[in-house]
Amino acid sequence: MHQVQLPPLFCLSFFLSFFQLVPIET
Repeated sequence: MHQVQLPPLFCLSFFLSFFQLVPIET
């Protein structure tokens, strides 16, 4: 398996979309 380092922007966009879909209320 090749270790592919994803750019931080990708992770940020993923988390943002996830939080938008499932808003977590603290």
